[in-house]
Amino acid sequence: WVWHYIRHNHDATDANLVDHTAKHILKSFIWRKKYNIRSIMDKTTATQVLECSCIDLAGEDRWGNRLFIWRLKLYNRSVSDDMKDLFVYILENIFSVKDNTHSRVTILFDMEQSGLVNFDYDVCSFMLECKRSHFPDWLSYILVCDMAPIFKSTWSFLKPLVGNDYNQCVYFINRSQLTNFISDSELPDYLRISVGD
Repeated sequence: WVWHYIRHNHDATDANLVDHTAKHILKSFIWRKKYNIRSIMDKTTATQVLECSCIDLAGEDRWGNRLFIWRLKLYNRSVSDDMKDLFVYILENIFSVKDNTHSRVTILFDMEQSGLVNFDYDVCSFMLECKRSHFPDWLSYILVCDMAPIFKSTWSFLKPLVGNDYNQCVYFINRSQLTNFISDSELPDYLRISVGD
């Protein structure tokens, strides 16, 4: 678990690595207490995750990272706080399992047929802040699939939350490019391109 923090702070000089990592862990512990992670883990169930139609935990990408798919067209902003709690619950479960082969997560924003009414800046910024500060080194990359041009300015506001590695971890793609990242056998049916598309 600590190695995630150490790898995240790899830019610090060797002399400062331990200090930076310790401060990062302390900041994360303070956040975990303030956000009441234990309460979220107690009240949230796997059934709630499975029943949430806008979230799919389907398979792995080509590098063995767990897939977290957010289907924006099925999302309703009135459940913003619940979505944050589910996101934390999922991450906690992925990273609390001993000998877990999924050491990282790939987030796929499926934006097909979604509009501004489906986009939740608050939840997106929460996810990215979790990536940067509270679950460091857990994110493999972010795939933004079938994004309408109207969202381009929105993503420019989120860019600072990703951090310095933005260009290496955020990819704007269409459905035909998904198999560059996820093998066809791992894709849910709704993300597959049918013959004639």
